[in-house]
Amino acid sequence: MEVLDNICAKLHLHELEKIPLLKELQSKTQVKPAYIGLGALTIAALLWIIGFGSSFLQFLVGFLYPAYMSFKAIENTRETEDDKLWLTYWVVFSFLYVFDGIISYVLAIIPFAGLLKIPFIIWLFHPKTKGALLIYNRLVRDLLRKYEGQIDAGIAKAQKAMNEVQPNLDNAARDLKRGVIESAIN
Repeated sequence: MEVLDNICAKLHLHELEKIPLLKELQSKTQVKPAYIGLGALTIAALLWIIGFGSSFLQFLVGFLYPAYMSFKAIENTRETEDDKLWLTYWVVFSFLYVFDGIISYVLAIIPFAGLLKIPFIIWLFHPKTKGALLIYNRLVRDLLRKYEGQIDAGIAKAQKAMNEVQPNLDNAARDLKRGVIESAIN
């Protein structure tokens, strides 16, 4: 048990004791929340290694967990450092998502490169590494600043086009609604 406790401590799984659902599960099963987390991580790692469900794991790790932590950061008005981390994570994550096809194509020549995505995503948001801040400060910020004017002009052009099309969309939606109601009545 000491070995498991040491592994759980290194992975900061003791934080799971703060989750009421896991506390309740502990009272029913007499299994520490950290052990439940370690078991879940082990199963996820095995599935990830054999390639089963890796897209789902990437979704869980790269989107659901950060989305929940962003919610927590928004709701915690006393601390702002985590706000910066999560905003930066989303900028970097979005940037990487846009270029994922190219990145995956380049990495396809490296065996098992797909296995590196999940640890990389964790590295981006982990409080000890704050990889998103590093990538943002060294790459993304400079690129966005360089093309900021062009991006803003493109957004303004798209907004103008949407504003011009909006009345037509409103009329089409109104006509469709009217047609559905009339056909339902008749």
